[in-house]
Amino acid sequence: MSVTRGGFSFSPVVHKFGQFTTITNTSSVDIVGPIKIAVDNLSSGAKAVANTGITSCDAPLNSPYYQLNVTLGPGGSATTSFVFDDPTKAPITYTTRVLAGAGLP
Repeated sequence: MSVTRGGFSFSPVVHKFGQFTTITNTSSVDIVGPIKIAVDNLSSGAKAVANTGITSCDAPLNSPYYQLNVTLGPGGSATTSFVFDDPTKAPITYTTRVLAGAGLP
């Protein structure tokens, strides 16, 4: 799987940052969903909002994640949006981790 993150945009109306993120199946087999993208090592001051949940089984724990209810065939891709709150307006940094299949991440 590859993850491509777009640039951040700031909404002065809701005071949140948004970012589109695309995952692509780079393998030769189907990736059966649901597919979860965990937001690990989120910069201090920033908080994910509108995320699906928090990782509780797959380390590192307590990372917010966003879920896509899709199955991706070889070469298939799906895009979702991440939303962050950061009152300091400092640069937002994080790493991503992709988890697939049923159950809690």
